[in-house]
Amino acid sequence: MNTSKLLTGILAAVFAVTIGAFTACDDGATGNNNSNSATHEHQWGAWAVTTPATCTSAGVQTRVCALDKTHTDTAAVPVNPDAHNWGEWAQTKAPTETADGEETRTCALNAAHKGTRPVAALNHTHQWGEWALTKAPTATEAGEETRTCALNPAHTETRAVPATGVKQTAAAPVANPPAGTYAAAQSVTLTSATEGAAIHYTADGSAPTTASALYANPISVSATATIQAIAVKSGMNDSPVMSALYTINIAPQYPTKTFTVPSYNGRLNTDKPVTVEFRAGTQAEQDAMFAKLVQAWNEPPLSYVETADSMRRDANAVLARNLKIIIEGPNVPYYVGRKVVDFRTISFHADYM
Repeated sequence: MNTSKLLTGILAAVFAVTIGAFTACDDGATGNNNSNSATHEHQWGAWAVTTPATCTSAGVQTRVCALDKTHTDTAAVPVNPDAHNWGEWAQTKAPTETADGEETRTCALNAAHKGTRPVAALNHTHQWGEWALTKAPTATEAGEETRTCALNPAHTETRAVPATGVKQTAAAPVANPPAGTYAAAQSVTLTSATEGAAIHYTADGSAPTTASALYANPISVSATATIQAIAVKSGMNDSPVMSALYTINIAPQYPTKTFTVPSYNGRLNTDKPVTVEFRAGTQAEQDAMFAKLVQAWNEPPLSYVETADSMRRDANAVLARNLKIIIEGPNVPYYVGRKVVDFRTISFHADYM
């Protein structure tokens, strides 16, 4: 009998524990307890992030009780300064041959949050062009030459050109216009291909030296002359002498007088001007010749040819040298005897030298 009671008590205890295990658990932490049931400690599972934290806001994590999945627990996930919502990378500093560049990206959640990363320097192999002389060497001073990269014109390289040790010679001056024969006065300019060279010149036929006139402005040549010049620069030999002969043939100006040939009863269809140019003779001789010509041409001619012949005879008689007579005009009638044969355009010159 005592054994039976003991067994009954053990079974009752086991039943009570078993029933308690299947009742609601104490949810004092979350308020999810079942007041009608016995309570027990939660058997929480692992935390699971349900809302990730970002660089600007906290996230949420949750865990579930293994005894009752309706029992959950939540906790904040701290703000994650590295949880950015990045945009695309954009170059903000271009790389060069020797220095890195830079790219930047911006967080879509907060524009103040930016990320940067370097862009490697180009470090390409230069494709050099030919060397070009940029400063000519002298006998005592080195020069310089430069070459440029075909891939990037901003990349240049220079090197020294040794001094020659021998004096160079300045380029001889060049005259413009060149030497020659001209019918008018000329304005002659002098230049030298040697940069910075001074030019000394003469116009009297003498050899130029450094003591000769220093060229600064164009040289006026109004009569036949020879211009000679040299170019001079410190550190260089004087240039060879440039010589240019300018022959100026300007037509002389002579005194003239003019009278008009009148019409005679329709035998000449219009008045004609006659210009008399005197190239020699005294004033009295010129006046006498002019009076004789006017008288001869104001008498009715038998013919134009006859008048011209008469004029020649008179000219030879009065002034047998340096006389120029010009008769110009269209439609001058040509006579044979006293009959008009035709009309001609006349440009008659009678020169007596």
